[in-house]
Amino acid sequence: ATLIMQMLDKIPCTTVEPGIHRRRGGPAPEEDSDGEEKEVEDDTPMTTQSVRFTLTEVAGALMRSNREEFSEVALPTYMELVKSLVKQDRSESDRCLGFYMADDAVAILGEKSV
Repeated sequence: ATLIMQMLDKIPCTTVEPGIHRRRGGPAPEEDSDGEEKEVEDDTPMTTQSVRFTLTEVAGALMRSNREEFSEVALPTYMELVKSLVKQDRSESDRCLGFYMADDAVAILGEKSV
């Protein structure tokens, strides 16, 4: 988790790029004739910001699967990064990512995120 935070902090995103919005609650994956999930074709271009959001989703998955351990080991670093990203002097892309991260932490960890 700390590595993810370091990567997020080092990937600069100075302009607003397409794909900065959170995609939650998308349609359920379709199944093929064998009952396997069909691979969904995504026309969204790969951008610096989409990579940052994907790394954040990995951190969110770690939070969901290991709440106690994440809170103990990685949450302080995670929240420091959130604080850094949401400062007013940061770019819109940074602030968007920071609020996205804060939303995940509160949604997953509840009171432990404070």
